[in-house]
Amino acid sequence: MNPRVEMDAELRRPLTGRPYGNSRVGYFEHEVSNWIRGRVRQSTGEPAAPPLPMPDTPRIITVREAQQRTGLSRMQLWRLEKRGQFPQRVRMTPDPIGEASDAAD
Repeated sequence: MNPRVEMDAELRRPLTGRPYGNSRVGYFEHEVSNWIRGRVRQSTGEPAAPPLPMPDTPRIITVREAQQRTGLSRMQLWRLEKRGQFPQRVRMTPDPIGEASDAAD
């Protein structure tokens, strides 16, 4: 049984360590956009642009969409996230996705 993860109301992120398990996860779109903007400016030598503000209703994009936008694999995103070089994932569903073993029969 997985305990519920306590969320930070302001950042809308888990307060404690990882466990996402089988839950669907994604990224805040504005954070991924800020990361991409920073990388492009860094590669061209331009000064860093101010980050985009968090919208009133933030949009969460899937891992697949983040992969398409960045050109990075799921493993590369995970490694950058672990090093603090990419935005953290957020849980898209409150509970793990799956069926009870009784229902699978």
